[in-house]
Amino acid sequence: DACIPAAAAAGIEHAGRIDVGAFARLHGRLAVADHDNGLLAVVPLPKARPHTGAAPDFELRDADGTAHRLSDHRGRKVALVMWASWCGCRYDLPAWQERHSELSPHGLTVISVAMDRSADDARPWIAEAAPEHPCLIDTEGEVAALYDVVNVPTVVWIDEAGAVARPQDTQVATDLFQEMNGLSAEASLRALRRWVHQGDTGLSGDGGAPGLRAPTAAGQRARA
Repeated sequence: DACIPAAAAAGIEHAGRIDVGAFARLHGRLAVADHDNGLLAVVPLPKARPHTGAAPDFELRDADGTAHRLSDHRGRKVALVMWASWCGCRYDLPAWQERHSELSPHGLTVISVAMDRSADDARPWIAEAAPEHPCLIDTEGEVAALYDVVNVPTVVWIDEAGAVARPQDTQVATDLFQEMNGLSAEASLRALRRWVHQGDTGLSGDGGAPGLRAPTAAGQRARA
């Protein structure tokens, strides 16, 4: 739905064919081909964002179809937990519920977001965890794109004013895969408690909102 100047378009034509990758770049996009399956993915290249530290708002539905907005939780700290039914981090959901139960009276809300293609994929694991916190499903990759999620589990801490207190980070709630990832659930829980009770994010610096990690071209290529 855009007109490309003839001079620019001429540079991407070769022997009567168009270089699709070069054509996508003229639109500020990235094209990636899966030749074995005859598929082409085209995604927007990352755009520079102002370094405000604000966590992007979003609206997603839970497994029952009820809509929830991140901004509904202003005034409380939020641990935004990204997981998926196809990842071992699905076994962490009950432990995240335990953290929510413990720290909710002290001002924390856990919001878990399943990076799944359908609610049906995530629903059995959500039901098993019996969450009392919002457990949402990102079937269109909206939050994945907004928060530059390139792997799961990824956790973002958001403060009471809606600013990013700790950017995208790999955090676990159980030690099921500690031999593989080297991460400690107990260390993660201690850090979360310090933030909730003392406001200590564990990050060095002047204490200002750090903002999210900016998406890169390489990351967008990997996502595509």
